Amino acid sequence: MKLAAACLSVLLLSACADAAPPAAPPPSPTITTTTPPAPSTTTAARKQSARGNLVKNVGERAGWTTRDQELAADFTLTAIEVDPRCKAQWENTGGKHMLVLSFTVETTAKLPADQAWWIMAHDFEVIGPDGFTESALVPDGYGNCPKDLLPTRPYAPASKFTGKLVLFSKHAHGTLVYRMASDVGWEWTY
Repeated sequence: MKLAAACLSVLLLSACADAAPPAAPPPSPTITTTTPPAPSTTTAARKQSARGNLVKNVGERAGWTTRDQELAADFTLTAIEVDPRCKAQWENTGGKHMLVLSFTVETTAKLPADQAWWIMAHDFEVIGPDGFTESALVPDGYGNCPKDLLPTRPYAPASKFTGKLVLFSKHAHGTLVYRMASDVGWEWTY
């Protein structure tokens, strides 16, 4: 009887040998969780003004990208001086306040060579405490301060610059707006 049971087992097992072995269970999916880095205390959240400009603090980096969303250039307004001592060297200030803006600028290799970009006085406005916008900030006179001005020609790709830009405004305090030819704009309170 034991022999018959053993033969029957062998017979059944050999009959099953032609059948495909049972498939292994599919591997469990790998779940990866990514924890975003904690916000840096030196970078502020992207905040927009009612005018649609990105609001920045002096010393906070700003920049713009190419159509492919690659960084083309970044810049930092490192200081805003109102009525520095050398203002007396300027002629025809018209009783306006002298604003000296200090910048660091860095372009990447992705800056389109055919796109003429540089920081110039014509791209700035001041919104005064009264809420009115002043756009004629280009100096009417000539002076020899400050000495270390930003270049007045388009910036080359993959380059770094530091320098100053002089503006004249009727407001000693207000909101400084920098808007390039496009809709991109930034603003700082001074």
